[in-house]
Parts: sequence; structure tokens; C-alpha cells
Amino acid sequence: MPSGSLLGIGVSGLLASQAKLRTTGHNVSNTDTPGYSRQDVSISTQTPQFSGAGYQGTGVKVDTVRRVVDDYVVNQLRLDTSVFNELDSYLTNISQVDSLLADASTGLAPGIQSFFASLHAGADDPTSVPVRQLVISQAEGLTDRFSTIQGRLEQHNDTINQQLDTMAAEVTSLASGIAEMNKNIAFATSRGNDDAPNDLLDARDELLRKLSELVSVNVIQKDQNAVDVFVGNGQALVIGQRANELHSVSGQTDPYRKDLAFVTHNVEQNVTNALSGGKLGGLLDFRTNVLDKAMNSVGRVGLTLAANINERHKLGLDLNGNFGGLFFSDVNSRENMLARVEADTDNDSGNETRLAVAIDDTNLLTDTDYYLDFPGPGSERYVLTRRDTGAVVDKGVIPSVLPVDISADGFTVTIETGQVMPGDRFLIQPTRFGGRQIVVDMERPEQIAFSSAITGEASLGNEGTGKVVNTEALDVTTGSFDVPGTLNPPVVIRFTSATTYDILDNSNPSQPVDMVPPMRNLKFTPGIRNAMLPDSLGQTSVQSKGALAGRLPDQYALTPAEAPVTNGYVNETLTISHIDPVTGILSRAPGIEVTEGESAELIAQELKATHGVYASAQTRVFLTDFVNQEEGSLPMQLALNGIAINNPASLDEPSLLNPNYLADTINANPLFEAEGIYAYSDGDTLTIESITGKDINISLQGDTRDGFVMTDIHGNSLQMEGAGGNTPAVLTGTLDRSAGFNFTLGGPYTMTVALNNLPDQTITLDTNEVTGSAIAQALQDELDASLIPRGDIVVSMNRDGQIYLETRGRGEDQQLVIKDVSPAMNFALGFEPASAAGAEVRHEVTVGGIVSVVLEEGYSLSSNATAVDGNLFEATPEALPTYLGYQITIDGSPEAGDKFTVEYNGTGVSDNRNALSMIGLETQKIVDQGTVTMMDSYGRMVEFVGASTSQAQINQEASESLMQQSQSKRDGISGVNLDEEAADLIKYELAYNASAQVISIARSLFDTLINTFR
Repeated sequence: MPSGSLLGIGVSGLLASQAKLRTTGHNVSNTDTPGYSRQDVSISTQTPQFSGAGYQGTGVKVDTVRRVVDDYVVNQLRLDTSVFNELDSYLTNISQVDSLLADASTGLAPGIQSFFASLHAGADDPTSVPVRQLVISQAEGLTDRFSTIQGRLEQHNDTINQQLDTMAAEVTSLASGIAEMNKNIAFATSRGNDDAPNDLLDARDELLRKLSELVSVNVIQKDQNAVDVFVGNGQALVIGQRANELHSVSGQTDPYRKDLAFVTHNVEQNVTNALSGGKLGGLLDFRTNVLDKAMNSVGRVGLTLAANINERHKLGLDLNGNFGGLFFSDVNSRENMLARVEADTDNDSGNETRLAVAIDDTNLLTDTDYYLDFPGPGSERYVLTRRDTGAVVDKGVIPSVLPVDISADGFTVTIETGQVMPGDRFLIQPTRFGGRQIVVDMERPEQIAFSSAITGEASLGNEGTGKVVNTEALDVTTGSFDVPGTLNPPVVIRFTSATTYDILDNSNPSQPVDMVPPMRNLKFTPGIRNAMLPDSLGQTSVQSKGALAGRLPDQYALTPAEAPVTNGYVNETLTISHIDPVTGILSRAPGIEVTEGESAELIAQELKATHGVYASAQTRVFLTDFVNQEEGSLPMQLALNGIAINNPASLDEPSLLNPNYLADTINANPLFEAEGIYAYSDGDTLTIESITGKDINISLQGDTRDGFVMTDIHGNSLQMEGAGGNTPAVLTGTLDRSAGFNFTLGGPYTMTVALNNLPDQTITLDTNEVTGSAIAQALQDELDASLIPRGDIVVSMNRDGQIYLETRGRGEDQQLVIKDVSPAMNFALGFEPASAAGAEVRHEVTVGGIVSVVLEEGYSLSSNATAVDGNLFEATPEALPTYLGYQITIDGSPEAGDKFTVEYNGTGVSDNRNALSMIGLETQKIVDQGTVTMMDSYGRMVEFVGASTSQAQINQEASESLMQQSQSKRDGISGVNLDEEAADLIKYELAYNASAQVISIARSLFDTLINTFR
């Protein structure tokens, strides 16, 4: 029929209305179909026909049936759906952890508080067995809480693994469905002359929306209405009609966690860290940022509690007097150390490579895991990084000889066996399993070690205010505790002044001796608490044990002498070396030059100026067997460093000098105290000591039968004897006048003579003397006739014929002077202006000190001494450890002579000091590099989870609102409105009826026309 006929126009309208009615009916039928988009019929006017009266219409045509959609809104809904499901999944999981940690019935806080409360009860009654049993019960309750929390967290991890299995399968299924839809859509599009198959497009959009619930997607439109779908960092999940797969696989480095792998052509690519959004993204975010942190935080608290309680407990004594063992299980048991390392499944090194992780310092532990990588080239380079931030905490090169230790953040990784290969990776988890590794190791309440292993007390005779405020064992594996039931050796601290003290071996309380190594002249600060013993594990001590150090000479010297009497030390060069513990680089300080005769005091001062070195010096000699003849011309006189010790003229001085009297005299002299010189007596031996290392010079003046035995610190002895007398002042002429001289010729023969403090006297000779003796007598007569007391100056002639003047008195107080000698007198007797003094004749010995050098860890001392036994130091002196394994703290202001003893606490069953030490852990900041307590650390983690839960709740509600807005917007555009559709049905029905009426009229007209020709 002609298209421009009335019938054709009616038919076109009928067909258009029919299409609209059918489409509207389709809309109504799919009102509740998920993802359905309202469809609309697109119509247009048919091409008009030209007639003589112009163009006339030919009716209507149906162009297409289209979906009513807004691609931007659809994409936004997809995005909002992904965000909401991510946050909803995160909130669901974190809420469970928040309830677990904050609940009083399951959380750690009440358990920790109850455990320390039981320790308080034990400290109040340390001998009570029931109270001790309560401590064990509370400890077991606490470990049960750790185990419960750890188990619940691990169970949550297992649930996440199962959810990853399910969701990965769902993603794969949806991807396959989308690819299949692409295929069907492409086929339908090609068959429909590129018209879109609307219902198939809706079905694919719904699959994409469901996919966005699981993971964030990026959809790219392609030809023939196909789409490509990408996830993660651009991984192609769907390309056209081909779908790749997402699998959950065993963790590459962590077998307890599932990873997600993208599978393309049977090749797996781990995309766990690349995926985000949707339920998968929420699960992964929760696992990484909450679950892992919670497990590590709980584990860190458990390890800190167990390690620190164990450490303190091992230092105390139980009710049976035995050292406490492990209170909790060993955090570094073999099983625990191996469980902290997991090898990457792609490692090339194989199962024979074994690593272990030991906890060194719980205070430095973090709440993260680590990766130990060997990036190559070669297997020597390693990099240790934090898993949470990727920060490098250590890197370097490992030696070829195993085992090898790599330390950081409070733990040490030991490569024990095997061969690591380039590209190998190991997961290091120092704290992850700490919650389940803490178990009570006590079997009987009597085994709890509440008492301290050592005790200290002040001597009853102390005169100062010093007091012992604390004694504690630090390491019972040292030699100090290797003899059961005793301290080896017991110790006495003896103050040598208000600010210095010695530490002595008190095995024989009546005669303490040096420790090995010696610990003398240590510094004390009055008025504050002082830790009295060395407390550095790596510290060593070197003593000057050379051939000359602190030794007596073979023979005393007679003085006055032309040269001073010295300690005999010769030139020596000392070198301090240091090996850096991190880099292993050796460095040497400039050499310290010891000059001939230099005192130990000065040498110590020079050594102390070097970094890493502390030096002290002391000098000691021992005097015994005093002999003092009761009758003799000279009294026995002792001097110390040029200062008289005794006073023979004193009425208080005993006829026979003895050690007690001499010690009291020395200690009462402020000059010696100012020099740091003290004396001690046990009744038989006088010990003289310079606490600063000054040389000790002892001189003896007296009769030849006066004396004593002098002994050095090495046991070498020397018999000291009196020199037998003093000398007068003597002045001698230089000419031989044994044949006499005539003083009547020439002249005048005069000179001035002065004795001591008497007035000057002019002496004149004017007689003819025929012998030298006569000259001496004439001069003697002149002197006796002067104001100089008769006989105080004696004139004689020696065997060489020289005339000399000599004082009758002897000693250094005798002063004789000749001056104003006339030329004639000089010519006659050879006298010239001069002066002379008497001398105190004595025997003298100087002893040098020894030097004690304390070297910090990594430092050493060497000498250039060439003799077999060295000079002051040996060429390579032995370095001995100073660490005793215990400490004593003294407060107040002790005085010289005060003593404090330290002994084994063998009878201290009522002692609670070790219990108090364990109790102190509750409030000590021993977590996170000393910034928080254990309770604070756990509280921070609970607070973090709680705050994160609250924020997640807010975020989830906000994202849900946004998703609902996007859904409403999409429904407003693409959704089916039944009221609108009902109105359209009526409208299209009327149009359909009208078109039918047009057809009817056309038919009637046609019939009329036909009937006209009948």
C-alpha cells in the first residue's frame, strides 16, 4: 500500500502505538527486576511526499527502543557501592575485635592487674605458701587470657581466609558472567544492526554492580557495546569475551594468611596488596591495619611480661634458698625462635636454610612484622625492612661463615645453616605469636623467688651518714654466684675519703685484699644515691703489671744526693685502640707518652682524657719489724714525701716506733690528708697508701741500728737502716799551708765569718806561724775571742795541708758563711766568699704507684714496652671483666674509714625485695623504647581499635548515605514509575484506537470507492 495513503498512515500509527504499548508493558513487568532500566520507544516522522499542493505527511516510524540511563550515575553508584561495602566489611570485623579487647571478661587489663595484686600480697607475706599459690593461680588466669585473645584473633584470621576463598570464587564467577554477557551483547548487536540489546546491557550492569560490592572496578566501554573490566593496579579481570580468574592462595611468606592471586593463562600474579574497595578491600585493610597490629601488640605485651618477670625471678631466691628459675616459659625456647620465621614460597635456598629469631630486648620491640630480603647481586647483601611502613631498619653484608646474626629493634635473626640465595625473602614475626607463647612454668609455690640473692649492711663503727638503700642481683650466671650458697667473693666497700672508696675481697674479714681485677680509688658523690659497683657488661680493666710497676728498688739511696730519688719508671708509650661494634673499623687515639719518673697519678690523668677510658692510680707500701735502739746519738726520724711523720722531741712519742702510733700520726696530719695519703695498721704492719697514685717517698734518719722492713705490693722487701748521723757545715781553704805562713808581712789578712744567726765577726791574722797547725790554732784563737761562742766553730788542717772551718753542730740548721775576704788572706789561705750548711743524712726510697684502667666495650690498651715484663704496663696487658653481676646502692655522706659489706642472702626467707622488684614492672616504662608501661601499651592498642571502630561507624554510615543517594538518583532516571507507566498505557491505548479508526475510515472510503464502480 502506498506509504502516503491514509491507510498507510493509519497502519504506521497503529504499529508505533503498538510498540509503545509493548514497551510500556515490558517496563511494568520488570518493575522489580534488579538492575532493570526503564525503556522508551523512539519514533520519528516518515518522509513526506510531494504533491501539487506541497509535501504531505506519510505517517510515523519506530526508530529504536532505548534504555533510559545516565552512564555517569551508573558509574557513581558502582563506586559508592564499592566504598560502602569496603567500609561495612571493615566495620563488621573491627567491631568484633573491639568487643574482644575491651570486654572485662576477655581483655588483658583485669588479668594483669590481678596478677600484680597477687604479687603485692606475696610481698606482704613472703613466707605464706597459700599466698604464693594465689600468685601461681593468678598467673595461670592471666596466661589463659593471653591464650584466649590470641586464639580468638587467630580464629578471626582463619575466618578471613575462608571469606577470601568465597569472595575470590565470587569474583571469578562474576567475571565469567560479564565475559559471557559481552559475547551475547556483541552477537545481539551485530544481528540488530547495531541496536543495543537493552535487557542484556541491564543484566551486565547488574553483574558489574555485584562485582563492585566485592572489589573496586574500572569499566571501559568498547565496540559493539562490550566492556573491559580492570581491578587493582590495572589488572584486566575481563577483556572482551575473555575472563581471567582471582584465586585465594596460601600466603607467599605467611602460611597462616591467604593471599589473592590473579590468574592469566595459568600464570599466578599476587595482587593482595594491589586490590582495594569492596568487601575484599575492607577485609584486607582490616587484616593489615587492625588484626596484625592487634596480634603483634598482644604478643608484645605477653613477651614483655614473660621476659621481664623471668629475668627478675631468676635473680631471686625461693623458700629453699635456691635461685628462681623460669616463672613463665622461656620466650627464646627453640620452638619459639623457629616459629618467628617463615620463608617465602619462591625462595631458591630450599628447606636446608634455617633461620631463628631470638628476643633480645622487649623494650625495643615494635608491633609490626619485618621482611628480610637478599636482593643480590650475590647472597651476601641483606636488607631488613618493616612490613607496615617499608622503612629499612638494617642492611649490610653477611660473612660467608655461619652462623650469622642480624640484630635490630630488640631481636636478632640468626642464619644458622644452609645458603641464602639472591632474591630470597623471609618473613620475620618477633611478636605475632607472643600471646600463645606465654605459659606458667612454676610447679610449686615454694619455687617462687621473692627474696634478693644478696644483702648489704653498714659497719657498726661507721662515723658517716652513709646507708645501704638497695642491693640487687643483676646476673646470677657470673662467677660471683658460681659457688652455691655463697657470694664469690664476699665484698667490703671501704671509703678512703669522703669522695673515694675501694672495693675489696672480704673472704678474710680481718685482712681484705684486692679484687681481681683491683677496684680502687673509685669516685663517690656525697648526698645522692650512688651505684657502687661496675654495671657495664662489656667493660674491662687493665692493670699496670710491668716489671717496674709499684716495685721497690734493690737498694735505698743516701741523701743528700746530687740527683733526686725517683720511682725508676722509664719512658713508655701507651696506645688506646677502639673497634666500632657496628662497622668493625679499628681506630687508635694519639699515643700517651709516659716520661721517665712520671707518677702514676699523672699517667692516670692523661689516660682519663681519652674517650672510652677511665683510669685511677694508687700507691701502697708496707712497713714492719721496726727497730729503734734505745741508746744512741741520733733519734729515729721518719719522713713521708718530705714531711716528718714523727717528732722525737715529743713527750708522747714511744721509745720504740710502732705501726699503730705511726698510722695515727699520719692520719692526724692535715698535710697528708690534703695529698690523699692515708695509713692503716693491724698492729704488726703499717700500710701507707696514696689513693691518687702519688709516688711514696720514705726517708729514714737515725743510727745505723735503727730501721724497719719495707715491702711493696708484689712482696719484694728491703731492709731500711739509719744513715748514722748528720753532717756539719764546712768551709775549706784551697792552699797547702802545712809549712806555715808569715802574716806579719803584707796584709792586712782579714775576713768576715758568720755562724747561723749570730752577728758577723771580722777575723784578723798578724803573726808569723811556722806550721800549718799553728795557723789553725791562731785562727781558732781569733774565733774564740769573737762573739761567736767558744768552740761552735772548729778550725783544723786536713791531710792536704788545707785549713778548714767546721761547725760543732750538725744538721741542716747549721749555716756557716765567709765573706769580705781580703786579697792577702785569700793569697795566704785560699779562702773565698762562700757559704755552707750542715745536712740531715738519711736513707731514702721512692716507690711508684700502679694504674688501673677501665675500658668501655670495644676499647683496648697496648704499650711499646720492649722488656720481657714491660715497664709500667706489659706490651699486651690482660683485660679482665669488671662486671660482678650484682649492685649495691649507697646514699648519704660516708666518711673515710667507713665500711659496707655485701654478702649472700642465705637466710633471707622473709626478704621480699625480689618480689618488690617484680612488682615494680607494673609501673615501669618497659615497652616501646621505655615510653609506656605494659598496661599503657595494651591500653593504647585498645584505644586505637576503639577509636578506629568509632571512625569506621561514622564512615560506614556516611558511605551508606552516599550510596543510597546514588541509588535514588539512578532510580529516578532509570527506574520504573508505575503511575507514569499506567498513564502511558492509557495514552498509547488511545493513540492505538485512533490509528485503528484512521484505518477504519480509510477502509470505508476504499469500500465507497469500490462500490461506485459496481
